[in-house]
Amino acid sequence: MSDSASTTTAPKAPKLKYATAAAVLVAVALVLVFAVKPFSGSGNAATKSSGDDPYALTFDGEGFSGKGAANAVKTEPVAQRDDAEAKYSSECVSCAKKQKVAELPAASATTQVAAGARSNEEVEKLAKQQRNQFASGDMTELGSDGQAKAPLGAPDAVKQVIAAGNQIAKYPYIWGGGHGSFQARGYDCSGSVSYALKGADLVDRTMVSGEYMSYGEPGPGKWITIYSNAGHMFMTVGGLRYDTSFRDGPYGTRWHDDKRSLAGFTVTHPPGL
Repeated sequence: MSDSASTTTAPKAPKLKYATAAAVLVAVALVLVFAVKPFSGSGNAATKSSGDDPYALTFDGEGFSGKGAANAVKTEPVAQRDDAEAKYSSECVSCAKKQKVAELPAASATTQVAAGARSNEEVEKLAKQQRNQFASGDMTELGSDGQAKAPLGAPDAVKQVIAAGNQIAKYPYIWGGGHGSFQARGYDCSGSVSYALKGADLVDRTMVSGEYMSYGEPGPGKWITIYSNAGHMFMTVGGLRYDTSFRDGPYGTRWHDDKRSLAGFTVTHPPGL
């Protein structure tokens, strides 16, 4: 009986060995699947936006990308982003694709002079820097480089708006650009104005031109005046116009010192400015 039992039970050992090995392989496979799964799928493929932009989206000239991009597009219908003067704005999708994504609007540097004695040379150097950075009079000036110079005596908020406007002054015009995010490769009319106003925290989100018709207070402002209708908008800051229309090519500045028709626009201004 012992010999018979030995011959019948002996083959079971290899089967148990193979079954154990298979179970180990299955366990390893499951571990790998669950380890990889959280990083797969479109829901986790969004690119993290730089800076502290709460909208975390970018516009590449064709569409939005980033976390929540699909929802952002739905909240800003294309019809509301229509720029009636797009044909005057040198639209260039290929330019926007090559353009670096803009940083968040940055406030202008303080004009306060730190305490402490300075040599005559240092004082003259600071004075020269101020002459180069600020306008000589009480109106905003357009420099030969396409950048605006704020009046030295302007409120800080005005200087901040001008500094932010300078950041994207030569960015390409892109229909819908600057909506859903302040950070983009190109900006349309209202996206441009929203970006500049964000420099002084005068807006907390990007808005379309129609929304600016009821923004702030009615009538022209002392420093900043906004002109808007359902299809286009621009503003003047210290007398200098910030407008995507009539630019000198796709990289032309948004700042203009010439005049344009104001007919058909609602006129408003930021409170206190």
